[in-house]
Amino acid sequence: SQLYNLAGVFQQSGTSLIALWVVDCKGTPLGNSSIGIDPNVGSAFTAQNIGFAFGGPNFWVLNAPNGFLTLEAIDGGQTFGQTTVNTTSGGPTFLTIMP
Repeated sequence: SQLYNLAGVFQQSGTSLIALWVVDCKGTPLGNSSIGIDPNVGSAFTAQNIGFAFGGPNFWVLNAPNGFLTLEAIDGGQTFGQTTVNTTSGGPTFLTIMP
């Protein structure tokens, strides 16, 4: 996929893609936060690292394994929001984390 090429990683078979918006209470994207993934798998990229400007997802998790994953946004050293998602092979998952 083109997105994987932009990130400089190979797409692994049997994995999925997560498009993730991390926003504050007003809906403003938080570009300085980081993403924690449990179990610690897949690769999280900021939109800027891939070459995208704000306006869409501000994080992308590539090669996420299928099944349940817990994602958390960390901003200023504190967990900002957390959610669990069930990913499936071949299809993207879109979600938003906000407090």
